[in-house]
Formats: sequence, C-alpha cells, structure tokens
Amino acid sequence: MPKLILCDDDQHFLATFVPTLQALVPSAEICCHTTAAAVYQTLADGWLPDLILMDIELTDENGILAAAQIFRTYPQIPVLFLTAYNARYSQQIFLQPLNLCGYVCKPVDPHILKLQLDRALAAPISGQPASLHFDDVDLDVPLCDIRYLETEGHYVLFHTRDAVYRRRGKLDDCVRLFGERFVRIHASYAANMEHIARMDAAMVTLIGAQQLPVSRTYSKAARTTFLRYCSRKL
Repeated sequence: MPKLILCDDDQHFLATFVPTLQALVPSAEICCHTTAAAVYQTLADGWLPDLILMDIELTDENGILAAAQIFRTYPQIPVLFLTAYNARYSQQIFLQPLNLCGYVCKPVDPHILKLQLDRALAAPISGQPASLHFDDVDLDVPLCDIRYLETEGHYVLFHTRDAVYRRRGKLDDCVRLFGERFVRIHASYAANMEHIARMDAAMVTLIGAQQLPVSRTYSKAARTTFLRYCSRKL
C-alpha cells in the first residue's frame, strides 16, 4: 500500500483533488496537510511516505525550500510539485538540492498526473536497507545513507553521515552491486548521486558542502551519467 503526503493550503483544491488521487491510486494511504510545518512533524513522528505531493506557494513556506529541507533529512523521499504558476517556478525547482521526481501544473490533467504517479511509485525505494558484510559483521544499511565509497588498499570504505564502514573488495564491484545509484568519479571514489549537490569537471560537492575530487579519466563519463540520472528524476 503506497503512502502519500499531500500538502496544499487551498482547502477547495484538496476537496476536489483527493478523490482524483484516490481514484488513480486506489490502494494509497493519503495524509493531507496545509502547511510545510505539519509535513515536517509527520515525518518526525515516523510516518514516512513513498511520495510527497507539494504545492509551491504555501502560507508558511515556499514549497521548493520545504522540499529541500526534507531532502536534507530524508533524501530517499521523492517530491512531486503541484503549482498553478508554471512560468514563475519552472526553472526555480532546479536550483535547490532535492529528490525531484516530477512537476504537475494546475488545473491538474488526470492523465499527466497518472503518468507521474506511476513513474514515481515504480521507482526503487532507496531507503530500503541493504544487508552488507563489514569486517565480520552483517549490518542493514539504508542505501540512501551511503554518501560515497572510497578505496583503502584491499578494502572499500562506506561513508555515511554518522559512520564509516569497511568491507573487503573492489570499488567497481561495489558500484555494480548498487546498480545505477553510484557514479565512479575517481580511481579512489564513487559518489551516491542522491547526495550530489553539484558536479563540475574537477569536483563533486555533496549536500552538506563536502567535496570529492573528480579525475580527468572519469570526468566526462561521470558528468554524463549524473546528467542522465537527474533527467530521469524529472
């Protein structure tokens, strides 16, 4: 059963949109809010959705900034924006680090919304833990928590925000293990693209401002891979 959070401060819109959403995703559990603050509280209480549908012009906060705030703590949760002001925000949504999976204009076309929902809910859930073997210990580590990988001799270091785990093996094998989520940027580094805020020819900046080097060998392919990854999330 997919879990959805819908945040919009227009009560009339909610009254007409929720039945449409329920018809398109009949099995969904929908939690409705009118403020970003209420969404933050729901997440803090442990109710983590598969998708957030967020209006951009909220009474208490800009929806784009709210989505960026959510991304800092819950990068695995995708956000689908809803707005009646396409010309005003169609470029601004790309200026913040967030897990953007789509953008729907009001009045909402149910066919377009259905396509966006199907794609968002069919995406792999990066918050699911991967059972990995680290130095004789098996741990369940959410893939979204792994920020980057680093080689150290015959080992690979798994860097999360709060810890570093070590596993014997090769960097290329670890990158393949996680599918298309990680991009090789250097002989010694691979970055989780969910955590990349910016990439240029010589440097990757992760969310939180940590920087990793990009070597000439990997630069062109890494940027192509990252751009392709970003385009799939739109």
